[in-house]
Amino acid sequence: EVDESAGEAVDPDNQQPPENPINVETVDAEVKDEAADVLTSEVPTIGFNFKHESSNILAAKAQAMGFTDEQIKIAVGISRWETGNYDHLCGGYNYGGVTGSGDAGSVVLKGRTYAIYTSMDAGMDAYLSNLKRNYFDQGLNSPESISSKYLGYEDDGSWTNGVKGCMN
Repeated sequence: EVDESAGEAVDPDNQQPPENPINVETVDAEVKDEAADVLTSEVPTIGFNFKHESSNILAAKAQAMGFTDEQIKIAVGISRWETGNYDHLCGGYNYGGVTGSGDAGSVVLKGRTYAIYTSMDAGMDAYLSNLKRNYFDQGLNSPESISSKYLGYEDDGSWTNGVKGCMN
């Protein structure tokens, strides 16, 4: 065998442990740190600093789609409220409780059919496109004006207040 990295022949019967064995926990931490650095450097400065990285990525995507600052806050607020701070993505990158079918199909939860997506990008893009086309472009630019159409029933104020509480 040839160890391609060192360019030397390796006797498979007499392999010695490396002088500096790799610590998987250290590597995992380094990879996570590197990924966080890449994510942070790849997300453009958007004037917001949300607590959740998903919120910052969503905000950057919304800004690139031409959302106003207030619309960005609403988009993040709805996404956080609908997903329980991104803990419940309906089984497949659904960042806004979007109903219907996504690029990976759908799932029925509590009697409602929710879209599922193959990636974070696909899910965020679908959510933001839906919000822009069906709400913001129709002049619905506040949680109060969006609520009834978004929910499919008259809001008693709990959804609106929840979204508002998640907008920062």
